Amino acid sequence: MKASLVLVAGAIAASCTQSLSQTHHQPLPTFSPMSLNSAIIINQVTLQVREEKFSPDGVAPQSDRDVGFADVFLSIENLKQEQVSLVIKQIQLLNAANQVQLATQRPTEIHLNPLESSVNDFHLTNQTGFKGSKTLKAVITYQVGNQTQTIESTTVEVQ
Repeated sequence: MKASLVLVAGAIAASCTQSLSQTHHQPLPTFSPMSLNSAIIINQVTLQVREEKFSPDGVAPQSDRDVGFADVFLSIENLKQEQVSLVIKQIQLLNAANQVQLATQRPTEIHLNPLESSVNDFHLTNQTGFKGSKTLKAVITYQVGNQTQTIESTTVEVQ
């Protein structure tokens, strides 16, 4: 029974990844697996960025409307047979000159049950856009126990 559940979940995850990839014009950027003390593996970091400089048709322009949008997807796996906590200390979006274009302000704690795989999404917005930046990358600083690590997504174009 357990084996069939794992196969079904894997098939669903593969199907979702394939469907998500097919809805975009360019392949989704990914990050190679990274582990910290062999307790947690970060399987994938995906970044999607877009600007909406103009209000949608039929909507009056507003000065406080969000213009820059970023979605960061972080795929994490707990390899231990005990609960593990991971703290996302900060997510920054950097342009080609390594200047911060957007950043989170508060840490986020993620609890993983034994042998759990989890995809976590973070949505960042701003009201200024990305100041002429054509490409951005996500830099994620996270902590497990007393060790802090930083990982990066691949660089993507602003849509």
